[in-house]
Amino acid sequence: WLKFYSTFAMLRLPRPLARVVSGHVRTCVAVRAQACQLAAPSASVAQKAAPQSQTETAVPEQKPAVECKWCKSATANADRVCDACAWVASRTAPGELSPFKMLGCAECMHLKLEKAEAEYRRLQNVLHPDRFARAPEEEQLLAQKHSAKVNEAIAIVRCPLRRAIELCKLHGVDPLAEEQRIQDMELMMESMEIAEELEEADADGASAVLKRVNERIGQHVQKFAKARDADDWDTAVQHVQALQLFTRLAEQAAGHASHYA
Repeated sequence: WLKFYSTFAMLRLPRPLARVVSGHVRTCVAVRAQACQLAAPSASVAQKAAPQSQTETAVPEQKPAVECKWCKSATANADRVCDACAWVASRTAPGELSPFKMLGCAECMHLKLEKAEAEYRRLQNVLHPDRFARAPEEEQLLAQKHSAKVNEAIAIVRCPLRRAIELCKLHGVDPLAEEQRIQDMELMMESMEIAEELEEADADGASAVLKRVNERIGQHVQKFAKARDADDWDTAVQHVQALQLFTRLAEQAAGHASHYA
């Protein structure tokens, strides 16, 4: 309306007076524009103020889902097998996980075998060949390779001897290397006496020997775990060697007992 009034005034009023009115109108327009600029913050001010308001009402940041490197689906299992396509997600390729992590177990001697067995059954179902019957040949071969790794993992976790060997290897120690020889002569003599006893034992005698050998295996499992926790790998290796001897005797005793059964 100010612009309209200015034009109307210049048309109806004498020229000198019209100039005065027009100048007054332009002054009013300038004052009004300045008032509007003061009322509305500038873009730079608004941008600076925006982060503060966002921080005050910010929602806790959620961790982005891990993308499976094979099927590209989002999954939270960064260290496990992808539920969507059975492949190990994100940064780990099939077969690169330790047997313990593959089955969702802690890397230790005393673990929950029930949990490992349940995960093993789940993975066997996920990796079943029927699920890949129509998949490309490359995926079928990868499924077979991964399934073999899962079978190897459960075999290691089930056996105290193989479990101890794997824990040593994860620490960079090979307990069965050629330079690692048994130095405990009492242990050697004990194993030889048990072997001789088995040769003359019947089914009941073999069962008794098997029970005694299993008790010795349990003792060395405890000692190995204690040495590992203390980071005493020399002692841990000695107990691995003992586990190897008694595991072999347990297999012989079990076979001897089943032979007479």
